[in-house]
Amino acid sequence: MNGVSVDEQFQIESMVIEYFSEVLAQQAQVPVDHSLLDIIPSVVSEHDNEILQQLPTEDEIQRVVFQMNGDSYSGPATFTGSFFTTCWDVVKRDVCRAVGDFFTGAELLWGYTATLLALISKSGFVKGRQISDNILLALEMCSGLGRKVRGANVALKLDMAKAYDRLVYANDIIIFWNGTTRLLSCVMDVLDKYQRSSEQQVNASKSCFLLGKGVSLAHRKVISQVTGFSAKDLPITYLGCPLYVGRWMKGLFTGLLDKVSQ
Repeated sequence: MNGVSVDEQFQIESMVIEYFSEVLAQQAQVPVDHSLLDIIPSVVSEHDNEILQQLPTEDEIQRVVFQMNGDSYSGPATFTGSFFTTCWDVVKRDVCRAVGDFFTGAELLWGYTATLLALISKSGFVKGRQISDNILLALEMCSGLGRKVRGANVALKLDMAKAYDRLVYANDIIIFWNGTTRLLSCVMDVLDKYQRSSEQQVNASKSCFLLGKGVSLAHRKVISQVTGFSAKDLPITYLGCPLYVGRWMKGLFTGLLDKVSQ
């Protein structure tokens, strides 16, 4: 951190704690307005919410435990599912107490979270669809950027700053829109409201806009002033794959092939 390398265990722990303490203490840089959340329909009723907050019963816990894969285990030095089902009469009290501690917000021991984790790289998953669908659609839309329309077609590629208070973030967002000042102002107004409602922020310095050929320099400047983004030319990377117009060339996929081969 800050150009300093450490290799001792206690130094690593101290550095990690220091870093995330600073990150999580950051205050939102835009005023927070949650009023827009009222337009989102409630999927969970108050009754459902009360049920979800109730502590699970011993029967419910046992039912879940007995549905576990007998050969599964949470870490390299833990018991398999078969152990818990076979020895349930012996361990059920401790298991139920541990589950209760989790639901009541009690401090968890280190061993509870010492599992085998698989980190999945950022990507959007929609049931019934593949991430390649988004890439192919974006490629098709990019091919239409050069079509002559009033105000020109524009693609806004957004880089979302991390929402540290929730430790979640969205990235690789691309919006295809018309480039007239009025319509661009509308989409920027929506983004502003989204930032104030979600506490996420658009990183303007890393975001950009794309245009087709033939757009005047004056209009490019207007788009830059309205959005606060800089202009970029294709190809760019979206969801790990190149977006381009025209015939594909091997060089476009060099970076992707290198990542796959690693």
